[in-house]
Amino acid sequence: MDLLYSAKKVPNYLKRFGLAEGLRLFFQIELAAQNKAGDRHVVKSKRFDGSITLRRTRSDHSAFWYCLVAEQYSVDSFPQAERLNALYRDMLAKGQKPLIVDAGANIGMSTVWLAERYPQARIFAIEPDSANYELLAANTAVYGERVTAFHGGIWPEAGRLEIENPDAGAQHFRTRETSGESAGGVEAVTVPDILERTGTDAILYMKVDIEGAQKELFSRNTDWVAKAHLISIELDDWLLPWAGTSRPFLACLNGYKFDYLLQGENLVCFQDTSEQS
Repeated sequence: MDLLYSAKKVPNYLKRFGLAEGLRLFFQIELAAQNKAGDRHVVKSKRFDGSITLRRTRSDHSAFWYCLVAEQYSVDSFPQAERLNALYRDMLAKGQKPLIVDAGANIGMSTVWLAERYPQARIFAIEPDSANYELLAANTAVYGERVTAFHGGIWPEAGRLEIENPDAGAQHFRTRETSGESAGGVEAVTVPDILERTGTDAILYMKVDIEGAQKELFSRNTDWVAKAHLISIELDDWLLPWAGTSRPFLACLNGYKFDYLLQGENLVCFQDTSEQS
């Protein structure tokens, strides 16, 4: 059954990478879990600036598939993307570095895709889990100062966070506030802090996949949303029924002029900032 499901992905690999490389990557990614030699393997493609290291887990292979083959963070099919792309080019023409925030970067597959799609942007990629962060840093090292890999979590205030479900799969860790003395705690970074660290005042593209922590992130200290041109978020009401994790996000964005579009698991939100000074 798994082999039949995997076979249905072949056309996507061929479309993305071409015949020879597409088939090679299909067998390497989709069938690698059956190869027990070693706990990691390295993937190379002429499409990427560097090599990619994956654990032989369903989670890592799934991240590669969704981000780098299915391209779930591509927004170019939407008409609103024309304005976003024009803004990207305009910022570069003015000598500015567009900022992309990857909140919940996992092992860096989304970061790699964003770095390749927006090759002159600065990316701030955030991941709280130590093992995931190790691969995030390794997989994005080739981009040098263009990508900042941050070991921590995004939050509305500075402080310390811990993973509240350490036994969950690598793609499903959730964070919560903790005291600074707590073992295993990581730094909480705010969006204003990211803007200050990167020397920018607006976000071109913000990807949010933080397993319910959007309930906190969008509940307070949200003035930065006014200058976020695109927010792509995975809502988690299916994962946390009746917890209301989406409500602060929707209430916050309702105060601005966003267009909302669905793409796979993501809600893609383009802000109309044309009248802003």
